[in-house]
Amino acid sequence: MEEASGSPDEKRKAERVLLTLRQTGSTSNYAAKFRREAAKLAWGDKFLMVRFYQGLKDDVKDILVMEDRPGTLEAYIERAIRIDNSLYKRRQEKKMEKRMDPRS
Repeated sequence: MEEASGSPDEKRKAERVLLTLRQTGSTSNYAAKFRREAAKLAWGDKFLMVRFYQGLKDDVKDILVMEDRPGTLEAYIERAIRIDNSLYKRRQEKKMEKRMDPRS
């Protein structure tokens, strides 16, 4: 990832944000915030991938660890987003199944 221009204060703030950022909603929202802050820094993809992984929700991490890590941050982020979207769809299916179950 290339470093964008910015003041030292902006870079320090971006570092603090990235080091504390956690996924609280969708992976897509987390990734957007992560990308915005990462663009302000000259950190390499490998370090950014580790940091991105650390901030993910456990259910996404549980699936990501079963696969080889892609070679780029963007590919890693896109994989995490696909996993999160699939997990969301499955949770919705389970809710529907529960509603349709005559035993519930």
